[in-house]
Amino acid sequence: MFRSILVAVDSSEGSNRAVDVAAELARSSGAKITIVHAVAGPGAMVFEDPSIAAHGEDLVEESEKLIQRLADRIADVKPDAKLIDMPAANNIVQTAQAMGADLIVLGVRKRGFLDQLLGRVTNGVLHHAPCSVLIAR
Repeated sequence: MFRSILVAVDSSEGSNRAVDVAAELARSSGAKITIVHAVAGPGAMVFEDPSIAAHGEDLVEESEKLIQRLADRIADVKPDAKLIDMPAANNIVQTAQAMGADLIVLGVRKRGFLDQLLGRVTNGVLHHAPCSVLIAR
C-alpha cells in the first residue's frame, strides 16, 4: 500500500503517536519511514550577542536528540531521521515531494480548543501536500 512515509514531529506527545502509527503502517506495508523535524538552525539566525547565537546551536542539538530518540523507538523499521529548515509546513511538503512520499503522518498537539481544530503547520501541510496526510491522535 505505502512505499514511503514521511512522519513530521515536534516535541509533543502527538508526535510520539504519529511515529507509532507510521511504524505500524511501515511494518504492514514494508514502507520506508523518514522522520523529520523543522528547526531554525544557527545559520538561519543572525545575532550579535554570542549567548543568543549559542541558544540557536542548542536548539539544533536538542532537535537532533529528539529525532534520534524517536527513530530509536522504531529501530526495527530502520527509519531515516533528519532535520529540515523552517518554515515547517513548506519544508515538510517539499521534503515529501523530493522523496516521493506516499503518505505524510502528523501528530495532534493537545492544547486549547482552537489549536485542536487544526494547527498552522498541519493546516499548511493538508492544503499543499503532494500525497495523503494522516493525522494521528
